[in-house]
Amino acid sequence: MIILFNNLNNKLNKIKSNSFIFFLVVHGFPKRLLYLQSDFWNRYFLAIEIMNDIIKSLEAENSERRNSFPTFKAGDTVNVHVKITEGNKERIQQFQGTVIQRRHPNTNGETFTVRKVSNGIGIERIFPLLSPSIEKVELVRQGKVRRARLYYLRGRQGKAARIKEKL
Repeated sequence: MIILFNNLNNKLNKIKSNSFIFFLVVHGFPKRLLYLQSDFWNRYFLAIEIMNDIIKSLEAENSERRNSFPTFKAGDTVNVHVKITEGNKERIQQFQGTVIQRRHPNTNGETFTVRKVSNGIGIERIFPLLSPSIEKVELVRQGKVRRARLYYLRGRQGKAARIKEKL
């Protein structure tokens, strides 16, 4: 973030009002907007450049975090280490189960759903992939499935709910 604001003066020096009017005419802005002061356009385009720089830096951070996880898909068995805070104490709880789905892949809002059966009761948890509460994700085994969403597992119990292992 500090680097972005240090570059602010450099970008201000590069901006010239003539180039903005040319940009506006080429990109089809309404002519009534062209009569606004050039100072307005300087601030407008500077704000756009700053926002683009911030978005790029956030995407770089998220891609680093995303690359730290193993590649997994629906049908795989994963062990998710989740940070849980109880009062002043913080501990890590493991949640091991089958991945039912991955939603919004390669975006900042990517989530995955893990299902496990505990004492005959099915439990599903939805985890945001880039959440700070996820310590790590371990790939236990890879499953061989032909679907991206395994909702049919909800209606199956015991041996019927098994998934073949990919060799």
